[in-house]
Amino acid sequence: MFGVNEQQGAGQCSGKLAIVVPVPSYINSLVFFGFYCLLIGYLIFRSAFLPRILSALMAFAGFGWLTFLSPALAHHLSPTFLPPAFSGKAC
Repeated sequence: MFGVNEQQGAGQCSGKLAIVVPVPSYINSLVFFGFYCLLIGYLIFRSAFLPRILSALMAFAGFGWLTFLSPALAHHLSPTFLPPAFSGKAC
């Protein structure tokens, strides 16, 4: 498959497959985690099982991760705004 002989392992085959199908990535994957944190914060807010302070922490963390939508903004705010974003990871 793709010119792989029997001596090469499956990991090397997948590496060659990644070269065949290049996919440009212009968005940081942490942005998706930001949307995830916002969604979980909303669901915690609607829930009667968990305290609402956790929803506020998750929403705050989600907004922190969404700063990666703009790399210049993330670089400017990183010393002050991104450490609270790790609170969503702890929740």
